[in-house]
Amino acid sequence: MPPALLYFANLLWLLIILTALYRARRQLPRLQPVAIHLFCGAIPVLTLLALLKTAAAPGLELHLIGLTATTLLMGSRLAILAAAFSQLLLLTLGELPPVALGLNGLTHAAIPVAISASFAALLRRYLPPNPFIYTLGAGFFGGILALSAAMLTTALIQHAGGAYPWDTLWDKYLQTLPIIAYPEGFINGVFATAMVAFHPNLLATFNPNDYLKETP
Repeated sequence: MPPALLYFANLLWLLIILTALYRARRQLPRLQPVAIHLFCGAIPVLTLLALLKTAAAPGLELHLIGLTATTLLMGSRLAILAAAFSQLLLLTLGELPPVALGLNGLTHAAIPVAISASFAALLRRYLPPNPFIYTLGAGFFGGILALSAAMLTTALIQHAGGAYPWDTLWDKYLQTLPIIAYPEGFINGVFATAMVAFHPNLLATFNPNDYLKETP
């Protein structure tokens, strides 16, 4: 990969983290203890998912990301911060090269969080407030879209940077997308369903007064 591209990715990822931290500056001091526990618990879970990986080729790693569930649970700002702390753990464990920190942050954190938050917002705006739409739509299909966007962006960057020809990216990486996308959607959908069923008040993107209101 061109050093200029890696440098730009690192700079952009740092800017995204600082923006998320700035926008969450009033939210963080008011977090309830349960929200703090969920935030701290999400970090090792995201790290574990990243560790359960297989490499199709150097720089082309396949693993579940779980950021749709994280975004639905705590919102996009805290999801970005949780992903950033997870990256630091991976860096400490030697599982993430420092040079790839920004690139990984953009493709497997910033973009999935943005896709998950945007898709959930679109569902809230254009579809009725139905718990089934939330769990299946924002959870299951949101997870599939987030992982698909992460992998497609990774492939495009690797191709644009001259790391791999498109045929190699297709044969070794993108063809596995349908195989890994369903488990990603499944774990995020199951998480969203469980939270709606047992702890709907803990979901930052779910308003029980709208979704669970009684019909006359």
